Amino acid sequence: MPLCCRAAPGPPCYASVLVFGTDGLAAEIERAEAGALSPCFTAWCGRCDRAYMLNTDAGAFPCLSAYRTHQLVLRRRLEEACFPSI
Repeated sequence: MPLCCRAAPGPPCYASVLVFGTDGLAAEIERAEAGALSPCFTAWCGRCDRAYMLNTDAGAFPCLSAYRTHQLVLRRRLEEACFPSI
């Protein structure tokens, strides 16, 4: 089940610090969720009326921040490959 808007990215992990630094994961999640929905990575929360990151496979990772880092890196790579001008 996806986590709702109340879920935080969690404490930094090795992966998130390598990719986004010690303070960058939360800011990167906010950037990804700002504006329009991204069907592969976000859903709409009726409770807070905003987009949020989907976390259906979070249990396969050692912690939530590692999974969110994986999502964001994958999203960045897809954007670069599929929409290089954006």
